[in-house]
Amino acid sequence: MSLDPTNDLDYVTRFVCIGSEEGCHSILPKQDYRDKVPSLHSLLSRDAAFAAIRRLRTIFENRSFVTKDPLLFALAMIVRKMPEGHDEDPVRHGAYDLVQEACESPLDLFTFVSFDKAVSGPGKAGWGRGMKRLVRHWYESKAPLDLAFEATKCKSSHGWSHRDLIRQSHIHPNKRSKGASVVLNYLAKGKEAVCNYKEEDEDEEEEVHQVVAFLRDVEKLIASKAENKELIRDVIERRKLVDRQIPSHLFQMKETFEGLLGHMELANIFRSIPKMASLGMLDHAAPEASKVIEYVGDFDKIKQQKVPPVVIFVALRRYETNKAKKWVKNHNLVKALHAAFNASLKCLPRIGKRTLLAVHIDSKIAKRRVSGANFLTPLMPCALMAKFFTQSETRVQVVYFHQKVIDLKIENNKSRKMPMAGIIEQIVKPTKELANANFDLSEPLKWATQNRKSFDNILIMSDKKTVTSTEAFYNALHAYRMELSLPAAKLAFIGMSDHTVIGNKLDLNMLEVSGFNERVPQLIYNFFCGNMDFSGNDITSTEAAAAP
Repeated sequence: MSLDPTNDLDYVTRFVCIGSEEGCHSILPKQDYRDKVPSLHSLLSRDAAFAAIRRLRTIFENRSFVTKDPLLFALAMIVRKMPEGHDEDPVRHGAYDLVQEACESPLDLFTFVSFDKAVSGPGKAGWGRGMKRLVRHWYESKAPLDLAFEATKCKSSHGWSHRDLIRQSHIHPNKRSKGASVVLNYLAKGKEAVCNYKEEDEDEEEEVHQVVAFLRDVEKLIASKAENKELIRDVIERRKLVDRQIPSHLFQMKETFEGLLGHMELANIFRSIPKMASLGMLDHAAPEASKVIEYVGDFDKIKQQKVPPVVIFVALRRYETNKAKKWVKNHNLVKALHAAFNASLKCLPRIGKRTLLAVHIDSKIAKRRVSGANFLTPLMPCALMAKFFTQSETRVQVVYFHQKVIDLKIENNKSRKMPMAGIIEQIVKPTKELANANFDLSEPLKWATQNRKSFDNILIMSDKKTVTSTEAFYNALHAYRMELSLPAAKLAFIGMSDHTVIGNKLDLNMLEVSGFNERVPQLIYNFFCGNMDFSGNDITSTEAAAAP
């Protein structure tokens, strides 16, 4: 990212990519972004707004965000806060076009509508033509069966339901095809619209029969009880339903997972392993265990679906830990999970830059848990990131710091990769030798400066974000960049159990993370690779003036 502190568009970019204009991504959910994006207000003029929309489109197309909510919020701000405009002006029209593309699910649509209401001033909460057209397009652009499938994934959220949106945008079912009319009536009036539906004649459109049958099956599933085991399995399997279409109480039954297994995405299979194990589905004698092991061992599909290694590692860790002793471990499954993890590592993208990973682990760290992944101690994310970097990079150094910096002998040559157990042992070893004195996050920076160690990317990981002072930490980073002539060197630091904020908003080459979950490695990768750097790729003022 640019180092120009006056570039508000870069601050908005950071907000959309990581959820914070200040440069700190927190695992704790943030739903209210109002008054937290002051830089966006400076872009609410015609030329600047065109540049902002162009930037937001680039971020969306590159999928450079952690979650989509900040993107939808920024678009809601542009739609609602542009001065002296109307729904048909070019800026709002461009924003609505991007919203149409970004609202890929009912949840996205509900989220945008809720943001639109939240940022509206008093007396300005009514919907104009642009908003009504957006909502109509979402419902009317889909084939009837596709609309039925998508709409049943999320029937309401953020205080809005499909019924609310249909009524607010004045969608009239009788103006659409008969199949779409059935779906819209169902969403507006409830299950009676299909449960009591009578076909007019035998020659009625085939799509109407398909839609009615699908929605009736969904309602049967919703009304089903524990004794309806065969129906539950059959409907889920035959209709290829996903988890969001299935009532939560049914996930206490193994028949639900039996119906899901044949069409569930691999990442969701890994995420579901602890639950399936608690239902006895993964015991040695269970017939489903062999199926799961077969799916887990499909390395080609792991590569094809790009299953993140952290998803597999979390599943493996939760299954092996078995803290509540709810199952007896299936060692064949454990072996398959280890093999799947190693296979996924081969698909890691390469950053291709000089990288330093500095970790700090307290000797009493076993008593602490990671925010966002409370089944992990801070040691595990450190070992995991070390494994990722040494697996994919050729120019990486891993060190431990605690008043002094110790080089960890973790090999990163292609002929031999250190296993996770070896990495964990290397990280734990210094904690037994060093006293529990105070430490400072700037220690790796001072060490790299004194030893003339040139790194393009530096990642510091610790349980606590401890600094003598924020000013001293910034000075250490500034000194490193100046001494080594690396003005654009990027620094990311992760406080795995700490939600205090010590980052510098003005430094766009600094990223702070509080907590750890499966999204964090991808965020670090995007930051280090420059996937959040869009300066120079935006529409110019001249182009903006000529934009339709």
